[in-house]
This record gives sequence, structure tokens and C-alpha cells, in this order.
Amino acid sequence: SAAVDSPTFDAEYRYVLNHTPGEYAVPTLVTFSEAAGFEALSALGGESLRTTTTPRPAAYTTLTAADARAAAEIPTAESFTFSPGANPFWRLDYYPAGVFPEATRSTGYIDYEENRRGLRHLESEHPDRLRTYTNGRSKGHLNYASDRDDAFPILFAELAADVRDRAAFAEKEKLVFTISLHGDERAGVEAGSRFIENVLRGQEPAVESLLEEFAFVFVYANPDGWKTRQPQYESYGVPGATLFERGQGAGEDTNRQYANAGWIFEGFYPAEPNGRDLAADDPDGIDRDVPPGIRETVPDALWIVETLREYDDVGYFADLHGQSVGADTFVYGLTCQDQFDQGRFQDVQRWNRTVGEEVTAVADEWRTAAEARESTVGSSVFGVPETAFAWGTIWDTLGYTGTGRLREWAQLPEESGGLGAVAQNFEMAYSNIASGNVFDPQRVDAQVRAYRAVYRRTIEHAATDVETGRRSRSGERTPTPTPTSSPSTPGRGASCWPPPSFGTRAARRRGATTPARPGRPTVGCRRGT
Repeated sequence: SAAVDSPTFDAEYRYVLNHTPGEYAVPTLVTFSEAAGFEALSALGGESLRTTTTPRPAAYTTLTAADARAAAEIPTAESFTFSPGANPFWRLDYYPAGVFPEATRSTGYIDYEENRRGLRHLESEHPDRLRTYTNGRSKGHLNYASDRDDAFPILFAELAADVRDRAAFAEKEKLVFTISLHGDERAGVEAGSRFIENVLRGQEPAVESLLEEFAFVFVYANPDGWKTRQPQYESYGVPGATLFERGQGAGEDTNRQYANAGWIFEGFYPAEPNGRDLAADDPDGIDRDVPPGIRETVPDALWIVETLREYDDVGYFADLHGQSVGADTFVYGLTCQDQFDQGRFQDVQRWNRTVGEEVTAVADEWRTAAEARESTVGSSVFGVPETAFAWGTIWDTLGYTGTGRLREWAQLPEESGGLGAVAQNFEMAYSNIASGNVFDPQRVDAQVRAYRAVYRRTIEHAATDVETGRRSRSGERTPTPTPTSSPSTPGRGASCWPPPSFGTRAARRRGATTPARPGRPTVGCRRGT
């Protein structure tokens, strides 16, 4: 790395320049005393140059160490700041193309701090419909620039009408979306924050019409795996690697640490914030009788469980993930490996069918765009999966299973410590370590549009009465889908007995409860390998 310094560099920028390879192009925000400095910066040939004179003369570009040394000699250049993210001017709180611009207009993936600041900005504009807060912190990473351990707040965003009227909020049915639980699977966050902004700006009228009756909760579940993109933190044990990371600061898989009923693999850390006695008896939220190894290793999972248990009446729970570059399906819907009654099975089936309809349309558009690009420039945007959408258990679709998954915890009945929700994962193609670290605007745009469809159709499904095919009181009528036949024999997934009781008000309204067999305690599934 090159030794580069200037009084105009802040400490973080100086560290990044000097602890990355010389050819690494650092996302840079330069402020100027006057706009005449733009031309001199442009002459250096940095990529993605964007300029503004509001609220002050500033430019965004990417600079190598050698470029930064030359740029620091521009007489009107006043400051240089490390500025990763989608919006080139978020550090100025200036949003000319929206807080979270469309991927094709973005300069990179949405940054962790950019996301927090951007959501606060939207909250300030729409305080009656958006509420953001943090609760608890992650395990964190050593910050090599400051030589201190950084643990990061876990962010929650609530979208509802009169969101600050907590009594009214408590009466609404909740839909919970956990997004980018694996830090290198960015599609959930990329679509989620843009979806929130679109609803607030009137671009999702069908969803907006449901805010009186429903509340939508977004959980930004893995700040550790998000922050490792920045060179001042290690990624996979390598300082300056600039890679998103699947797990969290302790190196644990963030989707294996939840307290599913039954057994869990040795070496995992079941995140039960009520401790050994399973009783909430500590005012700080995480009980003192939580074993030290769990408290110290997976504080992120403990705080997510503790926070989500505060929400009553969670009807649906969707956990949005990504999958490998070689995926043959654009989006998967992955149901819980469990025993369902007929009503709940048909509910899940309709949920997936309505999602699949819109995802298929997006995939067709993506395929057309890829073919057009290939015919004009000789290469496609990237590969196109053979199938637009498919659904089933994780065993039947992807061929593996495990223990400690967040969605299995969410679907447990409330009396067993879960949320009593109808829960499932969604998996997005080309959105993990294999391809997700390079920002490809066309690929990310396709992923955003597909996961917007998942958010939109999940919400619309929740507002549809299964028996009548009518929307809730806030929505319009829709025809009841005709259920298709299903195999009479069970799949290869793990089973459990007795089946859990899904006892929320939301589940009871849909006739989706599954009572335990009389005389036997309600337990959860025993998970396979």
C-alpha cells in the first residue's frame, strides 16, 4: 500500500488509502470551496464522477492512492472523506435522486451508516408513518483505524399509519421482514430500504392503503456482516479485504443460533434471552442467567428475539436471503419443515403462488434485458436462471437442512417462545459471496424488483381473507385462488409430533391454527442435518 497523507484527509480516509492495495479505488467525497475544482478532479480520470453545488460544492468519485495524492493538490479542495454507499451525497444529507436511488443510478451497495441516516431522514419527513429505533448491539469487530472494538446497533424500522400511537399500533396485525440476515446476501436490504421509501412517497398505493390496518416491521439483522465491507475491519480474518461476510463478529452463522424446539447441533448458541429458567426476570431485556458463552458470542440473536417478542399479533414472517451464483432458480420460497393442517398449508401455497406470479414477470423482463445486451455488446448482464420461482421445504428445493434457523423460531407458538407466525424464507439468485461483493447495477436492479414483488405480494396476501377471497377492510376484493392438489405423501424433510399450535389472533382469523393432540404437550420439530 502507498503512504499518502494530506491535511485535507480525515483519519478514516487516510487509513483506508494506506491499508488497501494501491490499485484499490476508494469511494471518495471531496468538498470544495468553489465549483471550479470539479474540472481538475475530473481530469484525474476517477470513475463515477458526480458533482453538486447543493448544499455546497462537492464531488463524489473513486480514487486510488496515487489519484488521491494528486487530488489533494487541487487548491480549492477542502476535505476528503471515505464515502461508500448507493447515494453519492448521503454524507451531506442531500438526496437529489431519492434517499435510496434506484440501483441503476447508484454508486454502490447501500452502506450501513448511509442506511441509518437515510431512514432517519425519511422518518423526519414522514413521522406519522415511519418509526426507526435500535435495540441492542452486535458482537462487533475490531476497528483497525481507531484500534477499538466496534459493536453496532441493531436497527428496526416500523411502517404503519399513526405509527407513534402505540396503543393503535399494538392492535394492528404485524408482518415482519428480516433482511440480509447473512451479511453477504444483500438483496434483502437493497430492496427493503427502497421499498420503504417507495411506500412513503406514494409509489406503492396498494400497500399504502393497508397502513391503517397493518404494521410492517423491517429488521436489519446483521450489521457485523455488513460493516466488514469497509477496509478498517477484517473480513474472513483478513484486514482490508472489503468483502461482506456471511456471519457475525464471533464468526458464527447468523441463521443457526435461534432457540428452535427440540435438539440443536453442538457448537451452536441457542439465543434465549430469558435464560436458563425461561422466565423474563431481568429489566435490561437479556436475563443475567443467560449462559456467558451465549451472551458474549451471539448478542445480536439475543436482541433480535427479545425485541420481536414485544410485537403482538404477528401474522406473517418473511426472512429474505440470497444464494449462489450457480443457482438455477431466480427466487425460491422456502417453507418451514413442519406439519401443517390443511388450512395453513393452503395459506402458504397461496402466499407462494401470488409471489411467484409477479417474480415470474420480473424474471421475464430480466431475461429480455440480458438477451438485448448480449446481442448489442456481446455479453449478458449475467446468467439467467432457468426457473423464475419455485417453492417447497429447504430439503426439497436445496437439498439440505439444519437447526437453529430464525424462521423456525418465528413459527413456534407464542407459548413456546416464538411468534406464532406463518413463516418462510425467500432465496435470491446471485446474491451472496460468490457474486454479491461486486456491485453490478443491472443485477442488483433485477434483484430489487424481484424482492419488491415479495414484499408487495406478501403484504397483499396478508390482507386477503382466505375463505372469501376479499381484501381486508382497507383493500379491494380479489378472487379466491383455486387450490391445486398436493402430493398425499410427505416429503423428505424432518417431522415433528405433536404439531405446534399457531395461536396468534392473525392465525386464528385465517383458520390456520394447528392444535396439539389432546393430552400431550406442544413441542416443535426435531431438526435433521
